[in-house]
Amino acid sequence: MNLDTYNFVETIESETRPLLVKFWATWCGPCKAYAPTFDKFAEDNKDVACYSVDCEESKELTEEHHIMSIPCTLLFVNGENVAQKQGKLTAKDLEELVAKYRS
Repeated sequence: MNLDTYNFVETIESETRPLLVKFWATWCGPCKAYAPTFDKFAEDNKDVACYSVDCEESKELTEEHHIMSIPCTLLFVNGENVAQKQGKLTAKDLEELVAKYRS
């Protein structure tokens, strides 16, 4: 699911599972390469909420979260940003990112 300025805060604050947010853009090659890995992780890990933010469509969110390069994946737990990783992550990277926050 895509998040934007209008549904970002409500979604982040209402989610009880660890939540990953991928910041990306349609013109970004590494973002395109990362998308299948992120989507497969989301499909295989229902105990983790996974969302995307298009940086071009949600520039305010991109600035607010200090996204300097993309792709960039943020981890939120109980509405709080607890981790941020830049670059094209592997499934193992995503697993390690959320591991200590799983219930």
